[in-house]
Amino acid sequence: MPLVPAMREVIGDRPADAEDSNLIFGRMGGQAMLLLFKKECPGYDVHRLRSTFSDWAGDQGYPAELREIALAHAVGDAVQQTYNKGGHKELRREMMAAWSKYATGDRS
Repeated sequence: MPLVPAMREVIGDRPADAEDSNLIFGRMGGQAMLLLFKKECPGYDVHRLRSTFSDWAGDQGYPAELREIALAHAVGDAVQQTYNKGGHKELRREMMAAWSKYATGDRS
């Protein structure tokens, strides 16, 4: 996942297991992640946050496929998923940097 500086500030330096070097939080299950989110962000709902991101990205003109990839949703049929391993990394990086500026109020 392309991480922008604001995301790195939030997550800090988290050591990753050798086998999970691509995973920021290791192999944390969905329920554990939800509990962590509720603890760290009381009063917020992860689904509304994801919906807000998707709405914003659509309003900014980012294609639906890119938004879905950023939300870790499966895109396309099994064949398309097999052959699309790149996931538009540079476009996602650009989109996440713009989202970071929007979400943090950075108007520079």
